[in-house]
Amino acid sequence: MQSLYIPLMNSALREENRAAYIAQLAKLPVKRIFLALDRAAFFARGKARAAHCRALHDNICALQEQGYAVGGWIQALGFGDSLSKKTADLAKNYTRLRSVTGKEKPGHDMFCPESETFMADYLDFVRDVVRCGADLLMLDDDLCLSVRPGIGCFCKHHVALLEAALGESLDGADLPTLFFTGGENRYRNAWITVMGGTLRRFAGRVREAVDRIDPTVRVGFCAGYTSWDIEGVDALELTHILAGSTPPFLRFTGAPYWAARSVDRFGGQPLAAIIEEARAQERYCRESGVEVFFEADSYPRPRYAVPSSLLECFSLPLHASGGMGELAYLFDYHSSPAYETGYVKHRLYNKPLYDFIQCHFAGKTPVGIGVYHEMHKIGQAELPPGMSEKAIMQEHFNRGAELLGIHGIPTTYDAAPCGIAFGEEARHVKTLPQKLILDHQGAKILAARGFDVGLTASAPVPTPAFEWFGTEKVLLSFAGGEGYYRLTLSPAATVLSEFENESERFPAAYTYRTKDCELLVFAFDATRLPHGAATLRSYARADQLRRFCPPLPYIKNAPSLYQLCKQSENTLAMLFVNIGEDPVLDGEILLNGHFDTAELCGATGELKGDRITLIAPIPPYGAFAAIVKRT
Repeated sequence: MQSLYIPLMNSALREENRAAYIAQLAKLPVKRIFLALDRAAFFARGKARAAHCRALHDNICALQEQGYAVGGWIQALGFGDSLSKKTADLAKNYTRLRSVTGKEKPGHDMFCPESETFMADYLDFVRDVVRCGADLLMLDDDLCLSVRPGIGCFCKHHVALLEAALGESLDGADLPTLFFTGGENRYRNAWITVMGGTLRRFAGRVREAVDRIDPTVRVGFCAGYTSWDIEGVDALELTHILAGSTPPFLRFTGAPYWAARSVDRFGGQPLAAIIEEARAQERYCRESGVEVFFEADSYPRPRYAVPSSLLECFSLPLHASGGMGELAYLFDYHSSPAYETGYVKHRLYNKPLYDFIQCHFAGKTPVGIGVYHEMHKIGQAELPPGMSEKAIMQEHFNRGAELLGIHGIPTTYDAAPCGIAFGEEARHVKTLPQKLILDHQGAKILAARGFDVGLTASAPVPTPAFEWFGTEKVLLSFAGGEGYYRLTLSPAATVLSEFENESERFPAAYTYRTKDCELLVFAFDATRLPHGAATLRSYARADQLRRFCPPLPYIKNAPSLYQLCKQSENTLAMLFVNIGEDPVLDGEILLNGHFDTAELCGATGELKGDRITLIAPIPPYGAFAAIVKRT
């Protein structure tokens, strides 16, 4: 059984409503509760700080009496919130984070850990929180030098550290070009070293502060989307520093609220991509000995903002994937425990499916297309002139995994006969698998490394109007984006589809066979396309991918039907999650072979050899699992 953790706001949990919270919690198999302190507790002084700590202590004791393990949860460097005049005065001597382009937000809560005045106050706060009695302390995902307000930090302290490392003076106007244009260079290497050094020192000082009060308290943190590559030190290393001699733990980044319409954090990023991001992190950590859990966050809550369906569509496949617990944000942070009960009710409604997943998916091996998802890429990445800070920070997101996920093509993060390596991922492919899917950037990188990819030249072109798949014509002008190319191919290449502009057609996708590998190459840079680009999302693209990939189960013409697939010797386990607004009508699972028996949960269907015919529609945001066996 995977561990379930529940976060609550400490300020919302009070003596008069604890019984109501505990009654709701009792419905769930909760292993641990995290009590999150308001940022106001850090800025509070004297009696005000004591009141925050007393409330935390009382809540910890009350929950421990009910048999729950309890952790404290505090912010780290700040989320960039606007400060009141009083708190701004308290922070007047703190140095703020400053991006490579000079962006800074005076009067906002985002502080550099090289600021000794900030660190002195912060470590005092850490010690006060540890004295409250929790056996675990988690720092939030504001433990990062980038994001707020951009790639950083280039404050006065960090510029001095960089100048010392480089042995030269730096001009602010030249920083973006020096550090983040072209390939690997001494400036970027120095930046990685200096940023990583800052965060390592911060983590070490937090650990030391905790040890002075209670060396048995476990300390960990919440990864952010820059924590694996853009911070100069990866989340695993920071986790071990914070842990010291205690068992390490880490919360992953990637939350269902990112895909909510009310939030839309990354411009239409589909939920399938966020699921895949969590699975990639699990693979990073699998042999590390770190206790890990994913971020099933419903921020900003309630269901008017983020539907419970998004949480369930996110959590179900991650339970099926396995290897990680869940931090499930099932309670509203600020309202009463009776105000929003829908997240808990939906979780209980899906309990039979969670139980089925636990019974049939645990212990099986993921099967699908192997996703190349290197942890460290920024150091060697080839960055074009003028690339935005936002684009650089989001380079970690894997557009290859996204493409497969939105078409219901199962993936694995272990080696597989067929792989996908878009963009900078191709720089880290060591040996070619039997089959490999590339975008234009990935193909160019492999070609520069000496691999034959069947591509002799390419030139950028405007967004094509259409793509032709044989006689099928697909409109591309809607949400088309940039990053398209006219390719000159080897005579041995086979063109699968063609782009069309006003006057001509030219290759959009081709296959090419070398001695050891068959390639499928697209004539676009995936990282430059918007998430909703018709170039990525079409029935024809899904069919093109499936014809190239080894046989895998699928349901045809079902947009946004995500699939996770695992297998043992004679058994195939499939989870289908309909992350879309249309029902799946007349659904038929086309299996990758003949099977003798089938068992379904969440749907009804009939097995006939190599397919299962579904008897009833799968509703929007519905999910079901199917187990087929050979006897």
